[in-house]
Amino acid sequence: MELTTYAGKIIDDLLQLQMMLFSIVTDNNSFNRRIAEANRERREKTLAHFNEQIKGKCPPGMEPTITFEGPEPGNENAECTAFLEKNIGEMTLCRAVDLYHWYLRQVVLLILNADPDLVRQWEKQLKITNQDDLDAFDKGQDREKLLTKWFRGAEWKTRQLVHEHMKIPLKENLGILVQVRNSIVHSLGKDTDCTLEPILKANPRLSLGVMNSHVTVGFNGGDAAIGIVISDVSIIDQILARMFSLPTTTHVPPKITRAYS
Repeated sequence: MELTTYAGKIIDDLLQLQMMLFSIVTDNNSFNRRIAEANRERREKTLAHFNEQIKGKCPPGMEPTITFEGPEPGNENAECTAFLEKNIGEMTLCRAVDLYHWYLRQVVLLILNADPDLVRQWEKQLKITNQDDLDAFDKGQDREKLLTKWFRGAEWKTRQLVHEHMKIPLKENLGILVQVRNSIVHSLGKDTDCTLEPILKANPRLSLGVMNSHVTVGFNGGDAAIGIVISDVSIIDQILARMFSLPTTTHVPPKITRAYS
């Protein structure tokens, strides 16, 4: 696949993030399974010891056996696992969306730097009010600093330019992920206006939901977010590369390995 340097970089990061997520899920499941097996083994040894102690000490004809009638060992770390899943899932989703925003910013910066006249055309979209900054940009003074200043903390500007002004469609699921990310970062995951719950119910592919008025992400939601961002950015990148003749190279996914004991 032919991609710009920017798209290739974030896709590499996302693939490594996906590997990390898989490793955490695998390790957590293995850890909980070993705990359950150890507790079951300990219980069986304890029962065998007690039964050995009473053997031969009972009246003739009586051979009582001590048994265990409690619940079978399960996930004793259920609360810890739930907390881990919540935080890792949210972190993964937010990271994926932030990489998407970083990509949009880098491409817009490249386009504006290559064609400075567009800054004047997009003056209203960028909400630039300082004419001295515009004059400096026209003269080629500190362009990178000015562009960073205009876009800092305003990801919506890059989305507006790319998806509205440049007429490149914003896929529905990616748009939903942006809403969920903003809810997690700015409202601690609370569905403040009760708009996310019906949207997430209608999009089961996202593996997201709302419980007690808060968005639930989890491992599956984080993994789904990675896949959506990789897919959609690849499409957006190819459109932008053709539209603005951006340099591209054949993307080779990184080799990610991990040793298991």
